[in-house]
Amino acid sequence: MMKKFEQPLLTVILQRREDGGLRVFSNEVPGLILSGQYPQKVLDDIKPALETIMGRKLDVPKIPVPPIGQPDLSLFIYAAKGQE
Repeated sequence: MMKKFEQPLLTVILQRREDGGLRVFSNEVPGLILSGQYPQKVLDDIKPALETIMGRKLDVPKIPVPPIGQPDLSLFIYAAKGQE
């Protein structure tokens, strides 16, 4: 659970693709670029990809697949409890 006024470590951007797929990236994490035809699979890959790149446990909130045509969404990522 997020502490009051806790600052996120980074922001991940979610973009729906024209073909219905999902693209995920972060300007703060070079190398984090996920894209696929199946949005839920891409969402499921965010946490392991970030933990591999960053070498630490993270608290990645569960979010529903964004609807097609929705503007880009920002997903805020926090350090896992005890990893601050």
